[in-house]
Amino acid sequence: MKTKAIPLRRSRAVVRPAVVDQGRRWVDGVRDGLSTTIAPARHLWLAGLGGATLTVRAAQRAWAELVAEGVATEASFRRMLARSPERGETHPIA
Repeated sequence: MKTKAIPLRRSRAVVRPAVVDQGRRWVDGVRDGLSTTIAPARHLWLAGLGGATLTVRAAQRAWAELVAEGVATEASFRRMLARSPERGETHPIA
């Protein structure tokens, strides 16, 4: 009876590909220089997008607060005018 164990050693028939070192080409130097130059600009651009998003959200929040204050003020004025003693009418203004 044979065992079906996994062999722990590699067979000697396997040929491993040789690693070829091509060295650095001039394109690699240019690519490294460009990536170093462009990286900060990209970070600033992304930060600018975040800043613009925060500005838009703050403007929307401020607008919502202004509208809510306007509604509250308008309701207050309507109540004041409805109770005004100078007017002969006491019905609410619609």
